[in-house]
Amino acid sequence: QVQQSFTVAAALTITTPNSGLSGTYNSSYSLAISSSGGTGTKTFSLTGTLQAGLSLNTSTGTISGTPTEVSDKAVTVTVTDQASATATTSSFTISIGKASQSITFGALSNKTMGTGTFTVSATASSSLTVAFTSATTGVCTVSSTTVTLVSAGTCTINADQAGNSYYSAATQVQRSFTVAAALTITTPGSGLSGTYNSA
Repeated sequence: QVQQSFTVAAALTITTPNSGLSGTYNSSYSLAISSSGGTGTKTFSLTGTLQAGLSLNTSTGTISGTPTEVSDKAVTVTVTDQASATATTSSFTISIGKASQSITFGALSNKTMGTGTFTVSATASSSLTVAFTSATTGVCTVSSTTVTLVSAGTCTINADQAGNSYYSAATQVQRSFTVAAALTITTPGSGLSGTYNSA
């Protein structure tokens, strides 16, 4: 009797991902495409276009990188084994959303009427320009970054960054300070006459 044995490999399969499909602009992203069965070395290929900054590792099936665009991209991934068997995912969509940002706006010192205008500054983590407005225009006004004092009271300045194609709007930051009335002195207009040797 002569016997011959051989291995029967499981059918080559690939799993369509249904989680981990969302990422954020300018943040590291990774999505592993899982495959099983088949014979020998596997090679992965992609149909469709990924966001700029992302790529498919043809040896591991992992899509990774740092996306530099905000968009939704539908793709499929095919795995091919050493025996030329193939398996392909269903179409799946990778969604890259806008990044968040925050504003750094330092405390403002109290002011006194009559001391002139002054400028304010703040920075956004996105490096986009911060805009300023007054929440108390009866006490102070703002033009660009210049604050003008109008009257005594509490002045509140708003710092905003509206976002753009890549960044969501930042949460508004407010800073308040007290505006004191100007120091005054009154020239007397009465009681200016007296009598010698009398109080």
